[in-house]
Amino acid sequence: MLLLDKDKVATSNVSIRKISIISDRDEVSNQIAQVLRTRGLENVELLNINFLDEDNNRFSFSAEDTLGIIVDIEDSSNVEEVLSFTRRVVPQHVWCCLVGDSDSISLSQKFTQEKLPYFHLDSQLYQMVERVLSGEQIPTARQTVKINILSCKGGVGASLISAHIANMISTEKKVPVLFIQADSGSHTIDLFFDKKVKNEIVEITNNLHIFYGNSSEIKEEIINKYNFVISDIPIFNIHKEHFSDLIYKGDCFVLITDRYIGSLRVAKNFLAECDRLRSMENRFIRNFVCISDHRQELSKAISKYDLESLLGIDVDAIIPFLKHANPKKILDLKLPKDAQKELKNLTFSVIGLSSRKMRAHKKKNWFSKLLSGK
Repeated sequence: MLLLDKDKVATSNVSIRKISIISDRDEVSNQIAQVLRTRGLENVELLNINFLDEDNNRFSFSAEDTLGIIVDIEDSSNVEEVLSFTRRVVPQHVWCCLVGDSDSISLSQKFTQEKLPYFHLDSQLYQMVERVLSGEQIPTARQTVKINILSCKGGVGASLISAHIANMISTEKKVPVLFIQADSGSHTIDLFFDKKVKNEIVEITNNLHIFYGNSSEIKEEIINKYNFVISDIPIFNIHKEHFSDLIYKGDCFVLITDRYIGSLRVAKNFLAECDRLRSMENRFIRNFVCISDHRQELSKAISKYDLESLLGIDVDAIIPFLKHANPKKILDLKLPKDAQKELKNLTFSVIGLSSRKMRAHKKKNWFSKLLSGK
């Protein structure tokens, strides 16, 4: 029984690790749980949650406690939306199945290509359970999401920001994260984490590992152990003709710049290359912009509106000037509340937990309530 935790199976063939069912439809979760239990899988957890509901999306699973996760996607046919959810929530080495209302063969094939088996609720529920029980392996490794944090100028705090993003993902979502500091920039990762890092992956916590060097030095099977790989890469020392090489190697890009015209020009050139590849190759590229006000005298130099007009893209976060940013270890740095909020919003947007559209909607509702006096 390959899927039933061979090393931890009791005499009754019931796994100690649980199977979690995510659905806000009681009749669906109860139906799935009933079938699982009748086949000897007693350790079933029901989570009354709609995976598309952003307010209910901030939960996590432990690979040590969870054997598999069944997600009810209802009538959703948005593959990228479903993938975004599973990537940020389901740890590597935990299998995941999808169930839903659609009987579309093409939709099922798209999910299968992404190593996410999909089963039609009305006709394939028993088939899903039989697959779990039969030993036919359900993939437990899915595509690793590669997030590149790109510094558009030296000294803007990109390494600090990227380290905090990596740590926040590993602690909030409790999934494996690898933080890489590229060797094309300054070697500060040793100081940041108070660990010697050289040519090998170093464990900081169970879910956060770090590496100094080029990601190409790490074998693909090692990379695939992580849900997210966060790379801290300077691009101010890269000729814009080579930006495309970097874009092909990542899924998501966060540009860290200040309000200095030189660093903004680097950001704009990178965004222009992304636009070129989108139009020529119909390539899906996610970009985010973070303004780092590391120099107090520049913090009012250009307004947010003018920055967005210049770059042609929304500014997703503004990290205020930090008075004391030199602790022994970077994760010991106590960020001010406004900086914490900006970093958290940026991180949640990057991993797909929140969206620009949703933030704008909430902000609009807040202003409406303020004006109405409610």
